[in-house]
Amino acid sequence: MSVTDVKPDYDLGTSADYLVFGVGAKKRKHTAAGSNRIVPGFYCDAPCVEAFVALGDELAKQNSRKVKAQSYVLSFSPEEFDVDSPADLQRVGDAGFLLAKKMHPNSACLVVVHADGKGRAAHAHIKVLNHDTATGMALRDFRVHWRVKKANDELMRDLGMQVVEAKPKQPTDAWVTRRNELPQYEQQLGDVCAEAKFEALAATLAAPSPSMARFTARFTAACQARGVELVTDEYKVKSGNRGGKQEGATVVGFTFKMRDDTTPKRRIRRRKASALSSEFTHDAITAAFDAKQMQPQEGVPAQVPVRRQPKRPRMAQQKTAATISGGMAPAPAPAQAESEARQSAAAVKPANSWKEQMQAALEEANAQGNAESNRMITEYLREKEAVAATKCEQHAQQAEAALQSEPAHRPQRNPPLEGLRKLDEETLEAAASAHEPEQTPEEAAEPETINEAETIFERGHSPSPWTDSENPYLTKNRKRMQRIRAELADADDETFESADTRTPGD
Repeated sequence: MSVTDVKPDYDLGTSADYLVFGVGAKKRKHTAAGSNRIVPGFYCDAPCVEAFVALGDELAKQNSRKVKAQSYVLSFSPEEFDVDSPADLQRVGDAGFLLAKKMHPNSACLVVVHADGKGRAAHAHIKVLNHDTATGMALRDFRVHWRVKKANDELMRDLGMQVVEAKPKQPTDAWVTRRNELPQYEQQLGDVCAEAKFEALAATLAAPSPSMARFTARFTAACQARGVELVTDEYKVKSGNRGGKQEGATVVGFTFKMRDDTTPKRRIRRRKASALSSEFTHDAITAAFDAKQMQPQEGVPAQVPVRRQPKRPRMAQQKTAATISGGMAPAPAPAQAESEARQSAAAVKPANSWKEQMQAALEEANAQGNAESNRMITEYLREKEAVAATKCEQHAQQAEAALQSEPAHRPQRNPPLEGLRKLDEETLEAAASAHEPEQTPEEAAEPETINEAETIFERGHSPSPWTDSENPYLTKNRKRMQRIRAELADADDETFESADTRTPGD
């Protein structure tokens, strides 16, 4: 039998170091001896544990994920697998590997088997990277215990191993015993439910045709008459072996509502029937109703079962008949009695002991489990090799296509030195010719007269996406014209001033 555990892994490097070397004194011991905790049953989808950790860290960094892997523990009973047997440890590793691929077939996994636990129970630590290579998304399934347990139980049944069956929920004690353990409000509510149940059960059984539907109706009315509301809910069981119910079965539940006057805050409170006592649940009431129906009613005699007399052996019958008739029955001959004893002894085959039968059944189950696990692992490895071969073939085809392409599209390897020198000279010449200085508008000869400036301004330049205020050339022309006009105006002023200062006799 095996049990499972699941939790997210936020630090893959630390957990992997624990799996390989342990912690504390155990780690120091392995480090000093140059050994580790790895035993038969080790699996890793990466070349080594370090590469597996690096891959997990890189995927988490690329996708901005805090959870780097999902961590599972698959532990077996010491009675099922021996920690001193390499074959048993290998089977534990096989089971862990198959469980990882059953839950996450498209994710890389690491399986490390430990045999140095305190309880000497062989167990496998399973790390599955939080990345689905098919979808590129994080793992969404098998992150809670009940789903992992369901997948593990299915796998253990396929491998012929023992499965831990869920124990049915133990019913609570009777109301008389449980009443003193509850608070005041629950006591009042339970007393009302017990009275209503007794009244409805007596009235239903006294009716001509009692039925569970009529009892439920009377029970609801009796509760309502005492200030209690009975709520009936139906729901489906989502997982099997839960309280003795199978998956998909419909379960009826009772909930009682009553006003709570025991506290300063008056309010309507509710309690499930199972929280009060198992006597008030639907299943218990149904069983009690069926048991009451099987009991004989008053005035109807109960049927007494007739006990049959056991058959006596033939020899005893003959002896009794002879005694009654007053004679003695003839005794069988000694030879005939000896032959009959031999025949009866030969007919009875010696049965194997219980221990031998259990050992034979265990060996047969182990053989079937080994065959099934080996088959599943072989199929997985074959598919993995086929995928790798397909990828290699695709790479070879791409390389061959690249070699057959035009030389201009292929990079030239180890070109000759003369060709490099020639290419360098051509590049330098092209760069020099492309960067020869051209005559800019600032270097052009400025106009000497107003007419030349006006001609340049009216001629303008080639069409430009800029406006007149944004065009640097037009702005510069305007400034040049303004400067020329200012100089000419100054020259005219000087001419007029000189003419005014001359005397008429000059």
